[in-house]
Amino acid sequence: MPFLAPPDKGRIEGMNKPYDIKRSCWVKDEKEGFIAGENQSEHGDQVTMKTITNKLGGK
Repeated sequence: MPFLAPPDKGRIEGMNKPYDIKRSCWVKDEKEGFIAGENQSEHGDQVTMKTITNKLGGK
């Protein structure tokens, strides 16, 4: 049940991470389902996102 109730250390680390509502999002991943991502750049309708696994993608 670690995904439902993370250990105290993991919960505290998650609470201390900086979160920017304008740049943070969830990115669809074929293996994990969804992973955390951050907006790197915007050009018109195209947005480049960087995931926590350091993969770059755009749509």
